[in-house]
Amino acid sequence: MKITISNSEKFSKFSNILNNMKNITDIMVIYLNEEGLYTQGLDNANVCLYECKIQKDWFDSYEYDEEDNFNLGINTQLLNKILSIYEYNQTFELVIENNQDEIDEIKINYLNTDLNDKTFNKSFTLTLTYVEHQILNLPNDDCDVELVIGSKIFSELVNQLQLFNENVQFIFDEDKIKLIASNETGSMETILKFDDVNEYSITEDLELIQEYSLRYIKLMCNFNKIDDIMKLSFLQDKPMILKYNLNDESYFKLFIAPKF
Repeated sequence: MKITISNSEKFSKFSNILNNMKNITDIMVIYLNEEGLYTQGLDNANVCLYECKIQKDWFDSYEYDEEDNFNLGINTQLLNKILSIYEYNQTFELVIENNQDEIDEIKINYLNTDLNDKTFNKSFTLTLTYVEHQILNLPNDDCDVELVIGSKIFSELVNQLQLFNENVQFIFDEDKIKLIASNETGSMETILKFDDVNEYSITEDLELIQEYSLRYIKLMCNFNKIDDIMKLSFLQDKPMILKYNLNDESYFKLFIAPKF
């Protein structure tokens, strides 16, 4: 089996997902089959759950045999080191040798396809880790509030809120979107204008007030290279859902539990 990404912009999005996994989990389990790549898991504190689905058509090439169906336990710290060595315009390959009796390693190659470029080809072997893993049934996308906003705009706002508290309170109603962070020495309050967001919808006559950890919201903002916009969904006393789209069928999601 071999997966290839030859477009550097596409690789940047792919590596942004995998690189930031080290801040959520030590071992991530990636499922590869005829449909594409899928991964899901929880952080150690059971506050944050991630889900990523990348359809095979998103990759520049996705070569597999009918019997291919792999579950790969990958050390995220080591994967981060390998991904950091990539150089612009190289072709990324993930290779699994199908002739092994038991799949215990994968290979990652960085290939130089330009004969005039002096960048070296590089090859890495990554030993897999066995972990018991169960796919969870995730909640659907039903929500009381949906907010679509520029990824960089929201990330900058989160950085500012973190100066005043570890948590942030969201207040939504039909007239405003308010965010508040405060401590004993000071506070920050901001109201997002509807003209400053891409989309906003809320259940009629509802006021929704939820509080979340800014550390986890900052973590989800670290994935902002995936897409220029992010979609945030809220439901009373339920996890916030963040979604970045790679295309119509491929996405990355984070679920963050509220503070009570």
